[in-house]
Amino acid sequence: PFTSDQLIRYKVYKDLHERGYYISSGDKFGGDFLVYPGDPIMFHSQFIVQCQCEKEEISVIELIAKCRISCHVRKTLVFAMYCKEKDKVKYQSLQW
Repeated sequence: PFTSDQLIRYKVYKDLHERGYYISSGDKFGGDFLVYPGDPIMFHSQFIVQCQCEKEEISVIELIAKCRISCHVRKTLVFAMYCKEKDKVKYQSLQW
């Protein structure tokens, strides 16, 4: 990873992969990743993951937009926050 954004995405991807999830690009739904409970050939994605630094804030408008998209496509929106000091990823899920 060359930038802090790339590092955060890498850490989140690695953590999700270690937990046994399948991961693909989340671009078409405005997120960083789509997360599947198993092989994407057999399962629909369950989560839209948005990666961010632990201290990063999100505007109310952006939050509403992301929640509405995830609701419309029947997926749970998950904010994945990376804490550099603890080298740990935390997750916060939102359902509309």
